[in-house]
Amino acid sequence: MRGFKIVILFLANLLIDLVILSKYQIFGVVPSITIPLIVVLSMFSNRENIVYYAVIQGMFQDVAFGKILGVSALIFYLISYYTYETDIKKNFNLWYGLSCTFLGVIFSKISHVVVGYLFDKSMSLLMSSLIYGLIAQVIISVIIYIIIYFIFYYFRKKRLRNYI
Repeated sequence: MRGFKIVILFLANLLIDLVILSKYQIFGVVPSITIPLIVVLSMFSNRENIVYYAVIQGMFQDVAFGKILGVSALIFYLISYYTYETDIKKNFNLWYGLSCTFLGVIFSKISHVVVGYLFDKSMSLLMSSLIYGLIAQVIISVIIYIIIYFIFYYFRKKRLRNYI
């Protein structure tokens, strides 16, 4: 993807997360399209520069939603880098992306809970946020991932058909 398209996706992601999705809660969890979008972009990207998108998006997420600056940026960087590096063949496999989204959400939720516990020392946040929030966040992220995946896959197939 070229730089202009990445900037448009970055702004759209930020606006959707900040303006639209932050108003809703599903089972006590605010949905976000960031992790599924990072996984899809890492799978469909030809260059390693996509990890910078994840870091910048994480910094903006921390400024908007987080209490500690840099935690989401580090988490999104690790998810993006792992997804990019392990998908060597670039076969755009739906199940590979689902597993990366699943593991990324679990890693993100556990990391946020552990960091929140280290700084706030509240055990109630740890238990309640981890169990129900994790299940709801995984379900929401997997549904969002499937939608985003098919949109990107459709555009990629359409672009490849135009060249043949």
